[in-house]
Amino acid sequence: ILTVHAEDLDSDEYGVVTYSLVGEHSHHFYISSNSGDIYVKNPLFFNRELLNETVIQVLASDGAPGNFKRTNTVPVYVTILDVNDNAPKFNQSTYNTTISENLRFNPPFLILQVFATDEDDGVNANIVYKITSGNENDIFLLSEDTGIIYAHKSLAGKTGTFTLQIEARDGGSEPLTDLCTVNIQVVNVNDHKP
Repeated sequence: ILTVHAEDLDSDEYGVVTYSLVGEHSHHFYISSNSGDIYVKNPLFFNRELLNETVIQVLASDGAPGNFKRTNTVPVYVTILDVNDNAPKFNQSTYNTTISENLRFNPPFLILQVFATDEDDGVNANIVYKITSGNENDIFLLSEDTGIIYAHKSLAGKTGTFTLQIEARDGGSEPLTDLCTVNIQVVNVNDHKP
């Protein structure tokens, strides 16, 4: 992941520098004692959802014997970048609502909002919503950013239950998805006098 380098102006073995790691998370890394190349030893430690950064200490030691040995340490700050390893997750697998057939559609009336979360970070956590099935004749409109469902056309005379399949898709380069079902029952309104 990185190479550190230290110089010692002494000559012979006193000027030979070797490297080691010290500190809390050092056992998750490996450093080449001669080159200063730092490698990941335990990749399972690097889960950005649990830990987004860590600090390790590099100890540089000269080649002097015993009590004559001189050392210096430097912190190495490691930022753990996110990978798209979590799919979006709806807070419910099924949503149910009942609306009347005379629901206004201009301006649109909020029928229901679906909601999903993603434990990833950045673009990998950006969720876009989409109706994948059940929206014959485009009766409903779904805000791809908010997950809010509106009536897109008049529901007059369209009583019954509409079942929509909604997809939440994250913004990863290889997107991950989740699905939920929305049941919208449209009920008749008594809008005529005898």
